Order: sequence, then structure tokens, then C-alpha cells
Amino acid sequence: MGPEGVPVDVTDDRVEVGAQLVGRLHEAFNCRDREALLGCLAPHVVWQVAGDSPFAGTFEGRDRLWAESLEPLWMSPARVEERALLEHGEHVVALVEWFHDFGEGEQGWKGVEVFRFADGLLVERRELVSHQAELDRLFARGCPADAGPSS
Repeated sequence: MGPEGVPVDVTDDRVEVGAQLVGRLHEAFNCRDREALLGCLAPHVVWQVAGDSPFAGTFEGRDRLWAESLEPLWMSPARVEERALLEHGEHVVALVEWFHDFGEGEQGWKGVEVFRFADGLLVERRELVSHQAELDRLFARGCPADAGPSS
């Protein structure tokens, strides 16, 4: 409700753009479409990956993010599925499930990704995942290389 109890239209073109960007980003990752994935990100993006795995950390800038986190993960059999998108203003919260085959069959883990966007591009991503210690242990063993996503 707005001032004096007047209903407020909560639809906002920025929200739809943000949800579409998150959807395109995840689809680009799953299809291994590097150009589409990088096209969703602002050059100055700040991207946080939770945990202590080789892919974890806070990466500032699209080029650094690609070289130090996304490209190595790109070459492994990982994929993401959106479970829900929650939208508010310049933020989109994605409830996701990631899947990866660590050589013992595909395993999944749930996560929450919080995105902020500006000027039609994603400028920030933060992450929380379930069972972080177990996930770090699996990634520490290494990722079997596979040039495409698992199915």
C-alpha cells in the first residue's frame, strides 16, 4: 500500500528485465553459450561464490570472473535449474538447484542467488548454498572435465 492506503502497482518493467536476465544467464550457462552469458553481465560485475572451493571467492569484473571461476566450471558437467524467482525493485532472488557429476554420479545442492541489476545488466550476485562444507569437499577433489553440460 502506498501513502494513505492507496494500492500501489507493484509491476515494474525493471523487475521483468531482471528476471529475464537471470533466466537468460542460467540458460546460457546450461547451454554453454559464453557470448550470451557474458552479455548478461556488466563489465564491472561483482560476483560472489560461497565456500572454499577452487571456484569460490569474490570476483570483480567480468573478465576476472570468467577466467578464475566460470571458465573452469564451464568445462565440467554442471548445470542449474531455477525453482523460483522472487523479484523486488532492482533485485532478483533465485531459488536454484545446481547439479554436478563428481565422478560418482550426479549430485545436487540447493542454493539462493541474489542478483542486482542496473541499466539492463547484472551488476552483482551473492550466493548461499545448502551443505556448504560437503560441497567444498567435493569440489576440492577436482572436477571431471567434460566440454558440455550433463543431462
